Amino acid sequence: MVVSIFQSLIAESPVMKEKLDIAARIAQTDSPVFLLGEAGVGKELFARYIYSKSKRSEQKFVHINCLKEDTDFLDLFHGTLTVFFDEISCLTLLRQQALLDAFKKKSGDIRIISSTKHDIEQMIAEGAFLRELYYKLNVLPIFIPPLRDRKEDILTLASYFLKNFAFEIKKDIGDFDGEAQEALIAHPWNGNVRELRNMVERASLNSDAPLIYKKDLFVYNESAYYSKIGEGGYDLKRAVNAFKAFFLEKVLETARGNQTAAAKMLGIQRTYLSKLIKDLQIRSCSKT
Repeated sequence: MVVSIFQSLIAESPVMKEKLDIAARIAQTDSPVFLLGEAGVGKELFARYIYSKSKRSEQKFVHINCLKEDTDFLDLFHGTLTVFFDEISCLTLLRQQALLDAFKKKSGDIRIISSTKHDIEQMIAEGAFLRELYYKLNVLPIFIPPLRDRKEDILTLASYFLKNFAFEIKKDIGDFDGEAQEALIAHPWNGNVRELRNMVERASLNSDAPLIYKKDLFVYNESAYYSKIGEGGYDLKRAVNAFKAFFLEKVLETARGNQTAAAKMLGIQRTYLSKLIKDLQIRSCSKT
């Protein structure tokens, strides 16, 4: 179901249609796939699409969240299945070595798909990622472009999300007005499709009209991170928390998920940073 929706959503985008065609061809092989792209571009959807088009589509799909899971790779690598290592660059060097060892000993018909939002080659140069593991995983790379580079997809995706959210909350909201559409297209979308989905959900909850207006959107950008309090129904606390989340995500990205380094950059205790990450629901590599 998720895959069919995904396919229909990008059917009108020439750039993404080309990526989808590549993924379909790659699905017929047994080689490892490396999905590259910013957070929120839909790497997991691509992984599931490749799985759905492969000869293993009737077998098990295992999603390993490298941000938090501590899987025994040796126990995992047997039988017939597809394994997706989500944000593999978040594995510690010790876990990378364990994965490399398991990779060499794997038995059965196993397809490996990995993803990352980080510059792996830079991490290798800095000694933060094993070169041999990278060569094992990066056989068939697919780069998924950010939403800001495919603006023709924005309104299509926004309309799809709006239709679904309106149905879920039982509101008769049909579309975005002209100014709202312009605001959506002009927004930088640093959080990509995930950010768009969240914004449309907030706007759906905030609106009581048949259309979503610009005032219903919690629109911000890097140079002016604010909201018009009262106009869009968002209070000051929510705006401040949104800024905190945005700022911390940028610092964590610069520190490549290393919370100790990020806390030092921010001039705060690591324990306090961990609390902020949890309270603000920030998704980041949990490295010490």
